[in-house]
Amino acid sequence: MRASPECGYVYEQTSGDWPGAAYEITATANWVVTWAASGGETGTLEGARPTTAARVRIGERQVIETG
Repeated sequence: MRASPECGYVYEQTSGDWPGAAYEITATANWVVTWAASGGETGTLEGARPTTAARVRIGERQVIETG
C-alpha cells in the first residue's frame, strides 16, 4: 500500500455509522511566498487561508494483503 501524501488521510472505516452516513471534512490551504529583488530587498508574503467544508461518504473499505 502506498503512503498517503502529506495532505491526505486514510479512513479506517466506512461512514455508514456517522450522522447522515458521511464524514464532515474541512480543508484549509496555507501558503507562504518568499521573494528577493535584484536590488537586495527580500520579504515574505502570506496569503489568505481559504477554508471549505464538505460531507464525504466513504462506502467501501478494501484490504490488500501481499506475500
